[in-house]
Amino acid sequence: MNTFRIKLISLLAYSGVVSASLFCAVACKHRVPTESSPEEIAQYVEACSAGEIKVTSNIQVLFKETVAPKDSAAAVSAFRIMRFTPSMKGKSAWDATARKLEFTPDKGQLKAGQTYYCRVQQGKLIPGAKDIVFSFKVADRAAEMEVTEVRISSADPETAIVRGKVTLSEPVDDGIVTTDLFKTSTTWTTPATVTRIAEDSFEYEISGLRRSLAGSAAVKLYFAADAIGFGKRVGTTATIPGRAEFKVIQASLVDATEPYISVQFSEPLSENQSLEGLVYLDEMEAVRIEREGAGVKLFFADSNVPSLTLRADRRIRSDEGKQLGAVIIKSFDKDFQEDCRFLLSSKGRQAIINLHIEGLIEYLDDEEPKGFR
Repeated sequence: MNTFRIKLISLLAYSGVVSASLFCAVACKHRVPTESSPEEIAQYVEACSAGEIKVTSNIQVLFKETVAPKDSAAAVSAFRIMRFTPSMKGKSAWDATARKLEFTPDKGQLKAGQTYYCRVQQGKLIPGAKDIVFSFKVADRAAEMEVTEVRISSADPETAIVRGKVTLSEPVDDGIVTTDLFKTSTTWTTPATVTRIAEDSFEYEISGLRRSLAGSAAVKLYFAADAIGFGKRVGTTATIPGRAEFKVIQASLVDATEPYISVQFSEPLSENQSLEGLVYLDEMEAVRIEREGAGVKLFFADSNVPSLTLRADRRIRSDEGKQLGAVIIKSFDKDFQEDCRFLLSSKGRQAIINLHIEGLIEYLDDEEPKGFR
């Protein structure tokens, strides 16, 4: 009997130890680290990937110029200098020239909507430095939809065609974004096509949008982002010109090998009317005009002219004899578009990063930091 009681007590004691160990392991695993203060982070660090990042982003820590870390790429690969909660797999890299520590997560490791904590073991790079902890959140999966062009169908002038772009918060595999995800507020059939233009963006075209007999009408366009796990359905609005009106519905500067101004009218133009002297660019002595249906292209020789001014005369007629009725004037800033293209390039994006870093350096040099992100 005594032997049985001793075994029972031993078994219960052992179970208690195991339970306590399991509880401790679970609690430690989900314990949220304490973030370092802005002053603690700013002691050695200029900037880090705190705040909100994309699911495709890397996690970076940029050290101050006054810091002289050990130039040892082997140390970074041998030791996990950056530790994450929740944990994730990936590769670390140390750039001594840029004084930058960077962690590249393996594909699928960053989860949308998840908040992570990064512990940087600075002592492995900077002798005597303490660990710092900062947090970042991966942006929720979401989609954006926009209209880039509205034009009249040359095959069926009683209908319009809308082109636009859908941008996702992260890349998707081929075959995920399909035409059946695009809908309109109309009751008739509106065929759609979709083309991938980048890892995370797609160009769509919706045709067969009937034009009203009277004035312009707004048509709502929808993209079922929720059907592919990107938040909720998104939408935008396109203004479809009525069949009773004749006007310019869109004009844009197109950057190509031979640049041109694209002008879209709400009706096909009269084939019997020459456009020479009726549509032109103020700054160009000569332009080459191409026309098709309701569209006109004005090709011009690329030059150092910073801006262009388009003029369309009121005497321009539609195929049905309607006159434009008002002089159309629109200016295009070439330098601005070139600046935008530069900012969207890899060099431009790096220039933006460098500008932010320089601002942070000036801020930290001028006064005590009030916050660090």
